[in-house]
Amino acid sequence: MRDKLLILVILFALTFSGVAKAEEPICDDWLMFNYNAARTCVSKNQAAPPFLVKPAYTASAAIHSSVAITSRYAVVGSDDQKVYCYDTFSFRIRWDYKTGGKVRCSPTIAGAVVVFGSYDGYIYCINLETGFELWKFKTDDVVTSSPLVVNNRVYIASHDMKVYCLDLLSGNKVWAFHTGAAVWGSPTYLKEKKSILIGSWAKKLYSLDADSGRLNWEFSAESEIGGSCSTNNGNIFFGTDKGQFYCVDSSGSMVWKKDLGAHIWATPALIEEGDFKFVIIPSGYDKMVRCLYQDNGEEVWTYRTENWNYSSPAIGGKYVFFGSDDQNLYCLNWKTGQEVWKGSLGYIIEASPVLYCEAVYVGTWGGTVQVYHPGPILKVDPLEIDFGSVEYGTTPFKDFSITNMRSDQFKTQLEGKIETDETHLSFSAKEFFGIENQSKRTIRVTLDPANMSAGNQQALVKINSNGGSYNLIIKWKIVTPAPPCLKVNPTELNFGYVKRGEEVSKTITLTFENEGNEEVQGMIMGEDRWIDVDPVTFTSIGKKAILKITINASRLPAGNKAQGRLIIATRNDVCQQVQVEVEVETEPRIELTMNIGDTTAYVNKRPVEMDVAPYVTSKGRTMVPLRFISEVFGATVKWIQENKQINIDRFDKALKLWVGKPEMEVNGMMKAIPSPPEIKSGRTMVPFRAISEGFDAEVTWVAETKTVIMVFNP
Repeated sequence: MRDKLLILVILFALTFSGVAKAEEPICDDWLMFNYNAARTCVSKNQAAPPFLVKPAYTASAAIHSSVAITSRYAVVGSDDQKVYCYDTFSFRIRWDYKTGGKVRCSPTIAGAVVVFGSYDGYIYCINLETGFELWKFKTDDVVTSSPLVVNNRVYIASHDMKVYCLDLLSGNKVWAFHTGAAVWGSPTYLKEKKSILIGSWAKKLYSLDADSGRLNWEFSAESEIGGSCSTNNGNIFFGTDKGQFYCVDSSGSMVWKKDLGAHIWATPALIEEGDFKFVIIPSGYDKMVRCLYQDNGEEVWTYRTENWNYSSPAIGGKYVFFGSDDQNLYCLNWKTGQEVWKGSLGYIIEASPVLYCEAVYVGTWGGTVQVYHPGPILKVDPLEIDFGSVEYGTTPFKDFSITNMRSDQFKTQLEGKIETDETHLSFSAKEFFGIENQSKRTIRVTLDPANMSAGNQQALVKINSNGGSYNLIIKWKIVTPAPPCLKVNPTELNFGYVKRGEEVSKTITLTFENEGNEEVQGMIMGEDRWIDVDPVTFTSIGKKAILKITINASRLPAGNKAQGRLIIATRNDVCQQVQVEVEVETEPRIELTMNIGDTTAYVNKRPVEMDVAPYVTSKGRTMVPLRFISEVFGATVKWIQENKQINIDRFDKALKLWVGKPEMEVNGMMKAIPSPPEIKSGRTMVPFRAISEGFDAEVTWVAETKTVIMVFNP
């Protein structure tokens, strides 16, 4: 009985573990054109709308190439004659390599190297980490073919009419096969026969022995073969320039043929799931995408786009994705052909999409690789605002936040609009953009009750974005105003120019003209985090009260000018509310320069003394004093002795670090850091780059002078 119970517990644990893992996104490397050596265009990765769109990788000319992508690298070619390598998730460029011609082939990642061809006739092998050239091989014409790497050999074709087999390590030629005409497409590997398949402008499909290059067989088509073929279960599928579409078996015998009537340059996608065995193929001037049965070529469904289709499909999960010359990226249910979603990119899409970690990557003629991430991610808080009782002559305001809730490794930017028909409401911004993962933007809404009728009222505000939509309800009640017995001098505070990092104060005087000598109590309300008020509540003394207003310039928002407002109200509405306008000019950004071993730092070129000089650890990491770097960002620091925890808080960021632990929490998200905080000379030292990047600042290291430079745009 005990053994049976143990088995049931184990089975339950395995089942539960399987469910948990199934919910995690699949991030399977997409290493080559059409995903795999069989060119099936079907991956384990899954992507599903709704999507958010953002340029991921950029070039200076059109991109016809597909992306090769792993958890660390994303590589793509461009018509600007370069191949680019980016960090997959941060979108930061690692390196670019300049060839002598356009790069329209899709690169192939093979271990620690990337291989690609160019219009200059060369085939290149580049170190994936550094971008250094390892070898290059010269053909006699343009190379548009994408490399196939199998068993440490590179198979690639050229317009010089040859298919080449090269040694991956050395770049030396193993063999070459003459096809009789130019080859535009890419080689495909037929695993069952250990053979290389390639179509040619000579109207032939060739099967070559992968080891020797010996011809196994050739199949004569009715017209030129410009694209690549794909294979499944020993059958081979390909199209021609005149619109014939073939299924050929592994011996070169035709299984079936179908005349589609339009030129075919895309690679067929082959999907097999249960009883479904489909081939999906886009075609040119008839603007069609067709789904056929693999067994007999009978039509399953068709879908018509608005222009020609050269982009090969990509399938993951329930959906097939492809681009079109009509500038749209399409998503269809691959079983039914029903359109699920389409998104316009504003440029022709001939590159084939790539799926990775629930996202779709596709290059455009505009020189960008657009990345579509899952949504929605918009959060609006609160969804209802109540101004309460509002008097004529006042203009009360309240704030609400718009948050990008995405918390995984994909960097997104939330953008949208705020719309309402209520003319008595105004917003600090009617549009919002650039809100990144786990970040929020505060929007101020102001009510002007002039000419409004008394009583309860409300308005509907629509917030629409690329990450979802919400309705915000705003309520208020117009009431008879309190007497104007409170006066403020001055009602406008212009601090002029204040340098970032400095604090400047001014005072305002409140006077009361209420009847009798009763004390008047009240409070100051404001949501501008760069304005501090002391005290925030007041009690009149001899009909007067004095308030100190301080500008904390480190907390000023981006730009060189900021405007804010304070509302002064009395308890029980003894007097009418009064507002004070606050204005300040400052530097648009913070630039910090430090030299290793020097206690003098420069904030926007002004010298500032530190208690401890920055130093470099044995692992090459720059460490700086905790309190100094926090104050540069306008943040507060809290030390928790029990677990040696450091809290660094700014109004828009919350960082947590622990002495001796190589990790950091940024707005609730954990991330590894290369060097943990440590105690030196009684001072807490923290990793400079980790803190700076936690606040989205840019860091540059100048090795010659041992100088670190940080630029922060608040």
